[in-house]
Amino acid sequence: MTAAQSMEPAAALRGGFAGRQLAWVAAAALALGGLLGGAELAGVPAGELTPDPNALADQPAHVGLLSLLGLLVWGGAVAALLVAALALRGLGGEGAQMRFLMATGAILLVIGVDDAAMVHERFVLHARLGYRLPRRLAGR
Repeated sequence: MTAAQSMEPAAALRGGFAGRQLAWVAAAALALGGLLGGAELAGVPAGELTPDPNALADQPAHVGLLSLLGLLVWGGAVAALLVAALALRGLGGEGAQMRFLMATGAILLVIGVDDAAMVHERFVLHARLGYRLPRRLAGR
């Protein structure tokens, strides 16, 4: 086997990987642009969507720190599971293991989005069950 032949798969892999990365970055940029453009069309200026909530509420920097760290943990877990599933697929792993990793990643993504948007605190506990968080816990 010549050196050119042994380098050929690696070069092809890098080219395909770079193309996929560029596609993901472009998709994310389009999604963000669409979100901000849609907000502007709906009459919500982008300046209302982008500032830090603590700065707007004139709260100290440590307020919400644990919540933010929790969101980082959710995101890291989702990323690790999805990368593991893709790596398993690339190695020719079993479909059941890959589906388990993908499903767990999807479930954690939903839980993370719920945590970020406070869906269960605002809608389920209050609207469905009539429960209100104590003022100290709710931050109000």
